[in-house]
Amino acid sequence: LAFTCNHVISVDLDPAKVALAEHNASIYKVRDRIDFIACDFLKLSPFYVDCVFLSPPWGGPNYTYRKRFNCETMMYPPLSKLLQHARKFSNNIAILLPKNVDAEQIASYALPSETLEI
Repeated sequence: LAFTCNHVISVDLDPAKVALAEHNASIYKVRDRIDFIACDFLKLSPFYVDCVFLSPPWGGPNYTYRKRFNCETMMYPPLSKLLQHARKFSNNIAILLPKNVDAEQIASYALPSETLEI
């Protein structure tokens, strides 16, 4: 994202992952375009951003053995809770989800005023 966006704010619960992301950003010479925050996204006070990109944990590799990935029962926090909080930051939300995600479930999260692409 830092290659295409003017500024990126990266949030992760794990300080070790934040440190690794900072290191990688330095290697790719985009460190000056990224603010790193080590905290629980759900506890982060909202502020306006152009877009929120969510890459939630999928619960390990076992998701590949399921026919359909359920975003409420197979990941924590559930996607509905992440979306509810993300909407406080922006109306533009992108989410990285596994290929076996239940498309109907994802469609059910969209509000009437929102556009959805899967």
